[in-house]
Amino acid sequence: MLSSSHARAPADDIRLTENARKVLEARYLKKNEAGECIETPADLFRRVARCVADVELRYGACESDRQLWENRYYRLMTTGAFMPNSPTLMNAGREMGMLSACFVLPVRDSINDIFDSIKHTALIQKAGGGTGFAFDELRPTGDYIASSGGTTSGPISFWRAFSEATNAIQQGAFRRGANMGMMYVHHPDILKFLHAKQDLNQFTNYNISVKMTDAWMDEFLADPDSPHVCRNPRTGQAYLLPRELDIWKYDVRSLIEIDCVEPVEKGSRETYYDTPLLVGDIPEELRGKVYTKRDIWNIIIQNAWQTGEPGVVFMDRINENNPTPHVGRIEATNPCGEQPLLPYEACNLGSINLGLFILDACTPEARVDWDGLRDAIHLSTRYLDNVIDANNYPLPEIDAVCKANRKIGLGVMGFADALYRLNVAYNSDEGVRWGERFGQFVNDEAHNCCEQLARERGCFANWKGSIWDTRHHRPMRNACCTTVAPTGTISIIANCSGGIEPMFSLAFIRNVLRGQKQGEKPLIEVNETFREVARRRGILSDELLERLATEGTLAHIDEVPEDLKRVFVCAHDITPEWHMQMQAAFQRHNDSSISKTINFPHSATPAQVEVIYRLAYELRCKGVTVYRDGCRSHQPMALKKSDEATKRQSDGVNGTEPRGQGEDGTQAGTARATNEEQPTGEDVTSAVAPAEPGQGRMREFLQTIAPDAARAASEPAATRASFPSASPFAASCLRPSVPVPIIEPIDLPEILSSFRMRQMTPFGNMHIHVTVDPRSGRELEVFAQLGKGGDVANSDLEAICRMISLWLRSGGGLNLVVKQLAGIGSSLQIPTKAGRIMSLGDGLACALKRFTRAKEQFGLRGLLLGEVDLSELDRPAEYTAGGPQAETRVRSETPAPARGPSSPSPAFPREAPSGASSKPNNAPAVSNRAADTGPGQEPLPTSPPSQLPTPRGGNGRREGNGSHAAPVARGASATEACASAVAALPRAAAEPRVAGSWCHSDLVRLARADIAEPAAGLRLEAQYLAPEATAAADLEITLGRDAVIEANAAADADAGDAAVSVLAAADPEVETAVAVLAPDTPAGDVLPTSVPSRLRARAAKHTHDVAAGYKLACPECGGTLALQEGCRKCHACGWAAC
Repeated sequence: MLSSSHARAPADDIRLTENARKVLEARYLKKNEAGECIETPADLFRRVARCVADVELRYGACESDRQLWENRYYRLMTTGAFMPNSPTLMNAGREMGMLSACFVLPVRDSINDIFDSIKHTALIQKAGGGTGFAFDELRPTGDYIASSGGTTSGPISFWRAFSEATNAIQQGAFRRGANMGMMYVHHPDILKFLHAKQDLNQFTNYNISVKMTDAWMDEFLADPDSPHVCRNPRTGQAYLLPRELDIWKYDVRSLIEIDCVEPVEKGSRETYYDTPLLVGDIPEELRGKVYTKRDIWNIIIQNAWQTGEPGVVFMDRINENNPTPHVGRIEATNPCGEQPLLPYEACNLGSINLGLFILDACTPEARVDWDGLRDAIHLSTRYLDNVIDANNYPLPEIDAVCKANRKIGLGVMGFADALYRLNVAYNSDEGVRWGERFGQFVNDEAHNCCEQLARERGCFANWKGSIWDTRHHRPMRNACCTTVAPTGTISIIANCSGGIEPMFSLAFIRNVLRGQKQGEKPLIEVNETFREVARRRGILSDELLERLATEGTLAHIDEVPEDLKRVFVCAHDITPEWHMQMQAAFQRHNDSSISKTINFPHSATPAQVEVIYRLAYELRCKGVTVYRDGCRSHQPMALKKSDEATKRQSDGVNGTEPRGQGEDGTQAGTARATNEEQPTGEDVTSAVAPAEPGQGRMREFLQTIAPDAARAASEPAATRASFPSASPFAASCLRPSVPVPIIEPIDLPEILSSFRMRQMTPFGNMHIHVTVDPRSGRELEVFAQLGKGGDVANSDLEAICRMISLWLRSGGGLNLVVKQLAGIGSSLQIPTKAGRIMSLGDGLACALKRFTRAKEQFGLRGLLLGEVDLSELDRPAEYTAGGPQAETRVRSETPAPARGPSSPSPAFPREAPSGASSKPNNAPAVSNRAADTGPGQEPLPTSPPSQLPTPRGGNGRREGNGSHAAPVARGASATEACASAVAALPRAAAEPRVAGSWCHSDLVRLARADIAEPAAGLRLEAQYLAPEATAAADLEITLGRDAVIEANAAADADAGDAAVSVLAAADPEVETAVAVLAPDTPAGDVLPTSVPSRLRARAAKHTHDVAAGYKLACPECGGTLALQEGCRKCHACGWAAC
């Protein structure tokens, strides 16, 4: 029987809230062509009950029995005790007839299978179903295609095609489709997958989850700094991921092949679902230069903290409980994650409202009506089994698999309401015990009913060989019976809390799809149980309800008694650890999985998110999803804001403090994360564990599974950044906000100079004009137009250029624009000699990058007067170190002294004077500083111009024997860079900026901005009197920026001093350093020991002979190198090793 406090309504008097009626009218009720509803809620429930009861006739029931079952199903829904999933309410008894909510479709590694899946997606989503996909069986970007001889664009590009199909399908005029995209952590394209939803405007209809294996997790927990190994699902080849990869442009050819892993048979399924395990050590020179498991884990944690994506799914746990392993392996879930399904499998969901089965609610005698709950479970299980037969599946493959396995998903909703009525706090040991008790009861009774149905109607077709046969020896009608779904709109219809989630708020504004008309007041809900209790206790008032609508919680309302505050907690009054404990309690008694969100306040740190992800693994959950309040601009539920509530946002969501009280009211959860100074040591309450001995088991458990992350999450703000596992994130979270002034763009004159470029794009040739200030050289505007791009593409391009121009006129730099636009992908791409152009934005970035390179190499004057050979930009391997134009430009643009500078700045490459390039000039050059030196100071030593020709062999800039087998990247240390900048300060202040000055302007600005003590620069002023020290520091920075360091001492010795001289001729900075360190050494002679061996190593590198695994980054632009025609070439700028 149902709760006495919620008596059944008469059949013709269905009790629905105003919000429920609006939802039904917006999404479920039948409409005519004018959009007017032509059925009532009672008609809807009768239509659905009749459709489900008709199945009884197939199993021998007479018409009177069928009518009896129809009335039972009708009362089950109209009382709010049970609701089926939305497609059943929408489509039962109608032409569409598709009643399932969730599907999983395979994405096989062939073009035919991929587009078959896209077509099947459209058919499913047209009827209101959600779909899940695993994209990890697709071969990685850049992999070989035998049928065409080309290379594949990778799983992310095909994922975009799936997303566009969803955008084009609107489900029955109600909503757009929901999807789940999944990928194994060891897929080569995992970096692209993890960053795919950093831009929340992409893949808007997708949730994404990373599929973790137990092997990967165990290795990570044992040795976080072990290399992350990925595997090509087509070939089984294992790779390491270099750190220098451009995330959006790398492909499998950019990765480092390794063989020290456990082998798998080519073509077997294990090539994509088994994590490759190292059986030997990787080359020592690669350590620190490739991605580690900690790197991948940190990306997952950071993105989850930032956007709520990705979730994590533990696939080995799921397949341990796969009821039909002989049929196939589970590789994906439905969009909300509660249903792991086989390919072409669907699940029919429904949920029981636990809150209706509490007798004497909100009194000391409150108890559960177990008999009434048992009857509802049995009736609901039979209902869902009938849905399988009543279903009109969209594909014959789905029909066959679903009827062979007959999976159903009976879940619960109203769990938070049940706890309110039982006077139990959600965030307490008693609350967790009640969760486990409810979960076990529903699971056991559903299986009892399922066994009874098997004896009446027969077992599911694939029962033989299933775990019910081999492990449990029990007849079963359905392969799976129970789950926990999120119950979004059906919980509104039933007027209860969703799933096993706590109440988001006791009163809130709900944004519901399109049911709300323009000008209409938003939907505001107040929890009915609290309203009734407040009325009984004499505290109900309009002012109280207004504060609830504003704050959503009782935590800061003094007039509410403490016992009510303890029981009526909301999502953000509860610490994440209690959320996780509750999920684990239900997971222990569930056939499938749990759809639950672990809520975090806005002030939470990534370290706290990491604790929850580790806790989910240790508690043997099948997956975990987190959401930090406010990390997205639009949320399905929101509170009305007030100034006071907004002021408290920095302490916790909706102005609440995560209370985390235990049964006795003691603190058991997260202390507020603020920037205020807090006590340290033993006085600090742990953010991830209870503070009182009564709750100490959670503290001990968390310290066991994640000591670093737990400690980081619990420390005060002043010390949190010191922990290694949390420091990259916690520091960024704790920076105090500062007011940012509004920048107004400058006005431009009527006439300005501009440069025109042409760039190939997937939409046709793009013509770009960049307007520049001829005095400062700054870019001011960007205009672009497509020749035959169409109105839509041109309007998008115009919008992009308007924003770029606004940015430039406001003082922004073009390099930041290029960085933001480069790598943006789309469904249309085109190969060019500069690399693959992936979208309009990527093409524009490529053109702007080419312009900046031309400006740096030739100068504005040379470009405007046409005194340059622009074809040199298409031959970046032949770096221009000499030529008549450069010296003419330097002399004409810079007021140089009588004798030219010996060390030109990087912006003006040093070249021989016009008309004298073929004649060596042995006269010593005089430094610009010579005329300005004071008494007792000697002029800086300088070097003669290089007498060597521009190098043409090897990799275009270097000579050597090619005997280095393994490259590693090295960056200059911050200490070296800062010391060099400080050393340059006194010279920068004393001499004008001219071509050939000793100071690097970027480093000077860095030093001026970052050195807190001005006297530090004065203390090092003497260094400019010792140019050898400065040159050595500058050389160290120059070599540190290069992508190569010493890897083989013998090869370095073989490089020879002649190769060093060749390198010096090609690089002005190196030439200057060599001249200072060895001013009297003729070209080609043995260099003194003052020249670092790293310089010799740099000269010795030649990548052609070892192109397969040698160089990781382009020496010209830092882009990704790939093996093409036996030689390493750069995707971005075209640089080649030969």
